[in-house]
Amino acid sequence: SAVAWSSASNCYYVVYYLAAGSVDVFGQRVSNTGELLGSELNISNDAVYSGYPSVGYGSSGDQFLVTWDYAPSGGYIRGQRISASTGVGVGGYISVTSWGYEDRSSVAYDTVNNRFMVQSNEQGYVGYSYDQFGQLINTDGTLYGGPIALAHTTAFEGETLLGGDVAYTG
Repeated sequence: SAVAWSSASNCYYVVYYLAAGSVDVFGQRVSNTGELLGSELNISNDAVYSGYPSVGYGSSGDQFLVTWDYAPSGGYIRGQRISASTGVGVGGYISVTSWGYEDRSSVAYDTVNNRFMVQSNEQGYVGYSYDQFGQLINTDGTLYGGPIALAHTTAFEGETLLGGDVAYTG
């Protein structure tokens, strides 16, 4: 599970995955006093494995960005924007990565440039293991530029179970 806080909507967003026929990613808004707000949302809602979610909050648009391992074959990182004020999905799914061997994402928000950074493990380069890559995402859900090699050498760079972390200091 993972959690983020919306200062504008004064609520948390908790994301987690569980088996509901297939493994899906769910989200739930929670008030600052611990009350559940609205209904639980099946964010991934698909027929393939979707797990290990991460979430970050973006003040531009008062929205959360949820990312997760999406594994129809190999593995990708998929994302969905969620309105902090309503808990409803905003726009369609975002193909954060598409190379085929990514997992264990984390999300941070850049308050100066109003965009997210999604970091993930990358296992697709022969002779390399668990490199760390990033992808910038605009608050409208579009990708900004291409993949960014954060740690890309033949050395072991990553965490096989939980992945890495990313943070913004502004």
